[in-house]
Amino acid sequence: MTGKYYGGYGGHDDDCYPYGGTSPDGYVDGTAGGDMIDAAYSGDPDGDYIDNNDALLPGETGDDDIVRAGGGNDTILAGAGDDEIFAGSGDDSVSAGSGDDEISGGRGDDDLSGDSGNDVIYGDSGQAPDSPRESFEWDKLPDPDYCGGRIDHNDPLYGTLHQDAGEVNVTFTQETTGTPETTYYEVNGNIDGIVDDGNGVDRNSTMSSYLNANGESATYKLDFSQDVDDVSFRINDIDYLSQVTIRAYDAEGNLVDIDIDAGSLITATDEDGAGGTETLISSTPNGGASDDSAQYSALVSISGPISRIEITHTQVGHGTTGITVSDIYYDVTPDYEGGSQTHWSDGDDVIDGGSGEDTLFGEGGDDTIIDGAGADLAYGGADRDTFVGGSVGDDVDGGEAGVDEDTLDLRGLNVAVEYEDDDPEAGTVRFLDDDDNVTGTMTFENIETVLTDPDPQLDGYVEGTAGGDVIDAGYDGDPDGDMIDADDAILPGDSGDDDVVLAFSGDDTVIAGEGSDDVYGGAGNDSISTGSADQVNDHETFPGIPFETGDAQLDDTDYVEGGSGDDTISTGEDSDTIYGGDGADSIDGGLDDDEIYGGAGNDTVDGSLNGIVDGTLGNDLIFGGSGDDSLVAGVDAFSDYEGDDPNLPNPYDADGNLSDPNTADGKDTVYGGIGDDTIISGDDADALYGGSGEDSINAGIDDDYVEGGQGADVILGGHGSDTILGGSGDDSIDASAQTSGMDYPNAPDDSDPVPENDMDEVYAGHGNDTVFGGDDDDMLHGGSGDDVLDGGIDEDTLVGDYGNDELTGGAGQDLLYGNQGADTLYGGDEADALFGGSGDDVLDGGQGADSLSGGDGNDSLTAGNGEDTLEGGAGNDTIIGGSGADTISGGSGDDSIRGGTSGDSIEGGDGNDFIAGDAGDDLIEGGAGNDEIYGGSGLDTILGESGDDLLYGSDQEDEVYGGIGADTIFGSADADQVYGGADRDSIVGATTGDYIDGGSSGDDYDTLDLRGYGVPGGHIKINYASADREDGIVEFYNPDSTLAGTAEFHDIENVVPCFTPGTLIATPRGEVPVEELQEGDRVITRDNGMQQIRWKGSRRLKGEELLKARHLQPVLIRRGALGYGLPERDMVVSPNHRMLINNDKTALYFEDREVLVAAKHLTGLDGIERLTAKSTTYVHFLFDQHEVILSDGAWSETFQPGRQTMDGLGNAQRNEIFELFPDLRVRRGLEDYHAARKTLKKHEADLLALS
Repeated sequence: MTGKYYGGYGGHDDDCYPYGGTSPDGYVDGTAGGDMIDAAYSGDPDGDYIDNNDALLPGETGDDDIVRAGGGNDTILAGAGDDEIFAGSGDDSVSAGSGDDEISGGRGDDDLSGDSGNDVIYGDSGQAPDSPRESFEWDKLPDPDYCGGRIDHNDPLYGTLHQDAGEVNVTFTQETTGTPETTYYEVNGNIDGIVDDGNGVDRNSTMSSYLNANGESATYKLDFSQDVDDVSFRINDIDYLSQVTIRAYDAEGNLVDIDIDAGSLITATDEDGAGGTETLISSTPNGGASDDSAQYSALVSISGPISRIEITHTQVGHGTTGITVSDIYYDVTPDYEGGSQTHWSDGDDVIDGGSGEDTLFGEGGDDTIIDGAGADLAYGGADRDTFVGGSVGDDVDGGEAGVDEDTLDLRGLNVAVEYEDDDPEAGTVRFLDDDDNVTGTMTFENIETVLTDPDPQLDGYVEGTAGGDVIDAGYDGDPDGDMIDADDAILPGDSGDDDVVLAFSGDDTVIAGEGSDDVYGGAGNDSISTGSADQVNDHETFPGIPFETGDAQLDDTDYVEGGSGDDTISTGEDSDTIYGGDGADSIDGGLDDDEIYGGAGNDTVDGSLNGIVDGTLGNDLIFGGSGDDSLVAGVDAFSDYEGDDPNLPNPYDADGNLSDPNTADGKDTVYGGIGDDTIISGDDADALYGGSGEDSINAGIDDDYVEGGQGADVILGGHGSDTILGGSGDDSIDASAQTSGMDYPNAPDDSDPVPENDMDEVYAGHGNDTVFGGDDDDMLHGGSGDDVLDGGIDEDTLVGDYGNDELTGGAGQDLLYGNQGADTLYGGDEADALFGGSGDDVLDGGQGADSLSGGDGNDSLTAGNGEDTLEGGAGNDTIIGGSGADTISGGSGDDSIRGGTSGDSIEGGDGNDFIAGDAGDDLIEGGAGNDEIYGGSGLDTILGESGDDLLYGSDQEDEVYGGIGADTIFGSADADQVYGGADRDSIVGATTGDYIDGGSSGDDYDTLDLRGYGVPGGHIKINYASADREDGIVEFYNPDSTLAGTAEFHDIENVVPCFTPGTLIATPRGEVPVEELQEGDRVITRDNGMQQIRWKGSRRLKGEELLKARHLQPVLIRRGALGYGLPERDMVVSPNHRMLINNDKTALYFEDREVLVAAKHLTGLDGIERLTAKSTTYVHFLFDQHEVILSDGAWSETFQPGRQTMDGLGNAQRNEIFELFPDLRVRRGLEDYHAARKTLKKHEADLLALS
């Protein structure tokens, strides 16, 4: 290498190890953590590997490895070769592999396996040598200039450097700020007081740290591969500008106390609070001395244990400064962490010698030593050890130390044990063959317990033969002597005459007799009876005794397995468990709560009371009997779906997608009988009858027939076209198939791969039932009661029948019939047809072009999306059109109809209907009756037809035809065509571009009411074009008297002019329109002269608000209506605006000549009336007190804040008044704002009109 050097480099196969690396030392070392040390392990700092043919220590060759795992829970796989393994601390797992290995587990609960070879295993300590005192020496670092040389004076040190000091690997690293210079430095340093290793300290071996600028620093770290103690070294030349900080850490990263003996010109302080002094600085910043000066040297001593040292050198002034560090000496902590040990803690180890002649040492702790093949020597050591197994030639010594209770476990071996006469803990084990001949021996000592197999005896099983046996109380063919009803039960849980019978193959006859028996028939056509000789086969009662008061003891609970063959099984009383097995079995559970499993074959099963019956495979006939039974007629042999077609889990073809190859091998018939039964039928076309009680039925795969019977049943039809009858009771019926795994969970027929394999027909029957159809075209009948029907996917037919039903079509083009009762119908997706029938029904078409017919009753119809057809039928119906261009017919009755968002065709029919076209260009026909029609937005055509109709054109250019009757017609804000038709019509309002024809037929006297219309601030002029003054032009003028537009009218007998453009208020500068007054303007008052306006506000009311709140419509006071020619012109005020009345009547009736009366209470006077305005604006202004002012020449009030008037304002206006008049926030403040005059109540104001 030319001028280059490398830190931290190491190689696997290289012969040359550049600077900073080290050469293999023959030890594969782990870390302080949990390592996986195998052939792939590369964590050894010196490049040693497992099985790398790199053994180099004396006595070692080839793949012989020496492993020092260190701390942590390690896993060691030593592989080939005669290995030495020191597992160290932690719960380690060791597999020594082949070869004659030696294992020392170290402390912790280890699992040690010698594998093959003649191994020596120590559970804890092993044979580790003593540890010497070691040192990290700077002059032993490799030369950075070339391979294999000695480091030279002033050679640089940086990067990551390793030094193998013997037992401990030391790693040197550094972190710098600025550009410090770190070198190997040969100088005559101070070494006084350093505790060396007996070989003396080299005073010329030092590291030099040289700094060049203020604030520059370097931190030097020495990491030890295991804990070390009694660390000793010196730091020299701490003078001038140097500050040095030394810290030490244990393996957990905690600071450790250090002790520093500092020179006389060094100040040592404790800055980190860990104990001892660690920060050093020269007390003479301008001084200087040689490297061996004691005044500027510090002796560092650390008791430990520690795993890392950090030395930080910092320059604290301008200039340059340097220090030197001597070699570092330490003791290896006496606890093995990758090297040798002297003291150990005990562990509960597991030691497996494997094959070969091994020597095993458990040592301390409760160890388990597993004997392998070969003649082993096993020593348990202290505490409670267990030796498992044994081989010929073994010698086992349990040891006596510690808490001693050792066990030799020979169970499973054919042995005989002979104890020493004078020592019950020692003896000889003889190994025997099948003929009890001795094949060899092993010896043991210090063993407190020896475990062997018990002597052969009765085993509790009455065993038959391979032939056809008769196994009863006289049967003596059991090889162990067990018999039926011989009071010889020995198995756990059995007693007395409880027998366990294993009949094995052959056509057997088993009569188990008394007791709770377990019978296994095995192969063959068996006949099995477990009942006693006097058993009663009547399933309901004992002779003359009600069942509920009969046998109460569970003294005959039998267990029977029929095995293969056509078996006949009868169990008798009590709760039995029966497995029929393969074959056509006949099974009678007898009395009580039995569990019966028929197995494969066409079985006949009678389950008795509260039983569990499983028919499994075959065409089974099952009777549940009385009680709450669980009846399984077969299994669902399908686990997957291709589209919506079920498939077998073990297919018979290469593609793996076969359907059922045999649809007739599982056709079951099940009768649940009395009680709350659970019935599951599996595949093929089954017939299931729930009987009475609240049953749960799952019909499974294929086309099944199901009757729920009496009671509130839960029925699942499963896959296939099922016929389901709910029967009486509130049933829950799901006719659908399994949906998990289906590719088309919500698809109608056009994408269903098999559209006709789940077409169900359901008759829910009596009761409030819930029915779901699922996939394909279903027919659902609710029957009587308030039912809930959901068609699910595809084109379903739902019939509610009787009761208040809820029907949902779901996906597909469905037919829904509510029939009798107040029904709710939801069409769902696609084009559905909904028929409400009689009763007050709710119909919702949902998606698609639906057809909705309400039928009789007060129905509610909602179209949803799509171009729908809605017919309300008879009754007062509510119809909502939805988003499509709908066709709507209200039928007879007072209907409420809304068209929705598109151009609809609406016919109200007979009755007083309310119709709103909403958005779109609508065609609306009111039909007979006094109808109220709103065109809504769009270019609408409205025909009132017969009756006194109220018609609103609303937005855009509409055509409105009143038809026959006295109609009231409002146009829109745009140019409309209005035709009154026959009779006396009132046409309210006109705008630029309108064409108005009152009509001339019938009782004709039409009125065009222009009050409140025209340009705000402008005026209207009527130009008649005929002598009878029924035709003409309405001219609309702007406030500047320019023409804004015109409207044309014909056959109008009466034209009512518009409101006065603005009320005029008397001020010092003349009359000013009220809308032009501002806050701060002065106004003439009746009581207090000229007063300044403190606040002004307004409120605009649109047509929709006035229609909803007709009490807010304005009041017209015609000129002179208040007497004395007042007001001077027509004026329009809010209904609660109070006018000053001053005449003889007020003085007579109220003792006050001047009173205030609300305009709405004056409508009984001539010339004062309520208006029907399309919109209006009310203006208010407020003074410091309630005032009376001149408006259009008449005296009237100003705004008086009260609870009612304040509530009528918006938040912003109310807050503005409160800011001006804070006292008004409270009730007292409002009460103090007195009225200027007495205010008359309505009944008082009526006196003015009456007189």
